[in-house]
Amino acid sequence: MYFLLDLAVHTALDILYLIPYLYATYLILEYIEHHTRSKIRRAVQSAKRFGPLVGAVLAPVSGCGLSVASANFYATRLISLGTLITVYLATSDEMLPLMISAGVSGAVIFQIILFKVCFATLAGLLIDMYAHKKNQSLGIKELCENHQCGCHHHGIFKSALIHTVQLVIFIFLISYFLNVLFALTGTSFLKEFITQNPIGSIFMASLVGLIPNCAVSVGLTQLYIENILPISALIGGLSANAGVGLLVFWKMSRSLKETFKIAFLLFACAVISGNTALLIFG
Repeated sequence: MYFLLDLAVHTALDILYLIPYLYATYLILEYIEHHTRSKIRRAVQSAKRFGPLVGAVLAPVSGCGLSVASANFYATRLISLGTLITVYLATSDEMLPLMISAGVSGAVIFQIILFKVCFATLAGLLIDMYAHKKNQSLGIKELCENHQCGCHHHGIFKSALIHTVQLVIFIFLISYFLNVLFALTGTSFLKEFITQNPIGSIFMASLVGLIPNCAVSVGLTQLYIENILPISALIGGLSANAGVGLLVFWKMSRSLKETFKIAFLLFACAVISGNTALLIFG
């Protein structure tokens, strides 16, 4: 019983820092919807082509906070599909603090981050270039109607708070379940996927990376530090892992088909990034 309670506290502390990101995100969306929706939307639409560049630069140092915000922004089509994928690919979640605390060479950390940023930017720009089918705008009002939260009857501060509380509860429940699972299995389930074939390890690490939990990035990074996981597989796994960003997208998505499409696209890009890293780093 104490074990489950301790994990609950640990899970709550892990997602605590997401609350400001979520509340600020919903305040922005509510403000756009209730006040200068058309004017701001026109400005945002004209700046969309720069989204992958901005997302790739900001994502590596934001944990999974930016990936969470991006899921909401994409749900209302304030950002493009390419920008969403760029943020997911560039996010490294817990890798940076874990590597620093483990004494990993600064040059190695820089190379990993630089590679992820460059690859994520290129992938995002290409996705936007070839995504011929334009997405229709979806306002926060329509989003509320889709999720039947009824918050559009309130002011922007209360509405943003309602959205934030609903999403935090959802994230907590799923994250708690995954944390219990990981606590029971440790990193053994990750090690079983690692083979002597570097290409095979990239594929499996990228697949594991799709699990929407911060523990995955911790596990992948730890396996790299212990020289079990090659750098190419680490990059593939971390590219697929956007923390709870993918989980939030699942909650906010309008269709299961769209969720699988994004997950598959992210997985494919992660596998390509890992194999590209294999050619570069060996």
